[in-house]
Amino acid sequence: MFAAWLPYRYHDHIPFPLPWLQRMLVQLAQSNPARARSEIEEALRTDGQGRPAARALLELQARALESAARDRRWHAASTLDLPPFLPALDTLPPEDPLRRFAAAAERLYAAQNNRNQRRRLRLLQEAERQLESQSITLLTLPPKPDERSRRLAVVIQVWRDVIADEDRRLRAEIAANPELPRVYIPGPALDPRDPDAMQIFRARKDLLGVIEHDLSDERRGALVVLGQRRMGKTSLLRMLAPHLGGGTVIAALDFQRLSGTEHATAPHRWVVAALRDAIADAMPAAELAPLPTSEAWGASLAWLEATEATLETHHARALVTIDEVERVDDGIDTHSTGWGVAFLDFVRAAGDRLRHIRLLLACAYPFERLGPAWADRLISVELRPLGPLPRGDAESLLRQPVPDFPPEVFDDAATAAVLAQTGGHPYLIQLVGDAVVRRLNEQRRREATARDIEAALDMALERVRGKDFPALWQMLSDAERARLRALAAGDAIATDDAVFRDLRDRHYLVEGSDGPAFAFPLFARWIRDHAPRA
Repeated sequence: MFAAWLPYRYHDHIPFPLPWLQRMLVQLAQSNPARARSEIEEALRTDGQGRPAARALLELQARALESAARDRRWHAASTLDLPPFLPALDTLPPEDPLRRFAAAAERLYAAQNNRNQRRRLRLLQEAERQLESQSITLLTLPPKPDERSRRLAVVIQVWRDVIADEDRRLRAEIAANPELPRVYIPGPALDPRDPDAMQIFRARKDLLGVIEHDLSDERRGALVVLGQRRMGKTSLLRMLAPHLGGGTVIAALDFQRLSGTEHATAPHRWVVAALRDAIADAMPAAELAPLPTSEAWGASLAWLEATEATLETHHARALVTIDEVERVDDGIDTHSTGWGVAFLDFVRAAGDRLRHIRLLLACAYPFERLGPAWADRLISVELRPLGPLPRGDAESLLRQPVPDFPPEVFDDAATAAVLAQTGGHPYLIQLVGDAVVRRLNEQRRREATARDIEAALDMALERVRGKDFPALWQMLSDAERARLRALAAGDAIATDDAVFRDLRDRHYLVEGSDGPAFAFPLFARWIRDHAPRA
């Protein structure tokens, strides 16, 4: 009934703002939100009543955000899907404060749906820090906070009160019924932004130091990290940025996606384009030459040489990391020609000529296995193998993946049982560790028994049997498969030929005191029960 009395219907006949219009519009929204929105939009178009209408809209937006927080409707708040008074998220400018609410709500929604107590607590803390920072920004805007900033600061306090309440509830839950932290990361590559990932990766820091030494200005040549799938090559590449620091510009490429790029048959052009973008982001003041238009790899190399001179004047260096570089083999035909060979020529020439720009390749196959085109052209690379963890590092990864992991979970017997089947394979160790933690949390226990370990090993084997182990199996020759199948069956095998030496060097087998053995015996279980017959 309020709408019939709204004075802006006379438009400019009432040129001054009416003091009670804001309250009337807010009251109308309580009974008919859609009508209130329509009336506010019309009032905003008038000279006299635009200001109270804007205040009413601000108040209704603030109330919608407060209501969403009190009702824990974080998913809707994360996209500002709180009609009809909040704008669509994608229509807001990057600096708009409402975006900070949406970002905080995204974390709170994740916390709401996460069963991991540790992760939930961290998400709550991240949201709290975001809102605290936004509150400080709103209340210190020069020369003084405007009306919108002051009202949104009140909303922030409502949200922070709700977060504080959730935090208290969660801490009480942890005190009464603590879960083991789900800190193992089996499967996805480690993310350097995750503090747990940084802790888990600590066992590989020696290799990071070796790579940093290889990048020194007085050295040349491409670098290669060689290791089985799931051994941690992608994680290693991701951890280079925080380890090397801001003095090294890193352009990261994944050739798993090469076929979907515009440079699918000219990967060298993808290299220079990615490096150009990385340098522009890290060094806006650097003046870079236009990218070459020629398809020839020599033009890309010339661009790199010119760019290297620019980097040298800025006392900087650059590193291009290429994961899954073996995908280039798709471009090499039986006559060792094709675009794949051209790329290998480009890599060799870049390694010979450049000092401040280096290429780091990650590969799952020895070059001899890929073919003569690889071995001939990349003979002078610095090769760094990535194999299983040493015994001490493997034990540390299992028993104390992060500093506050409860020491009672894996005693000596449990640790020995896990490592006996997984060796030092970081992926398998984390897979089994995660399965144990899941099982103990479900049963509200904190110490793993022999039965827990065996159940976790079965769960791990079930997870790898469909993809991971079959991928390892496909990387082997027929002779190697026959050798591994015989050893898995308990038969004696020859150890004085190239087949055994290759299996040993590629970390499938080890030479033990009792003879040859599987580097990670869980693979032997898969071979016996699941490996396809020839």
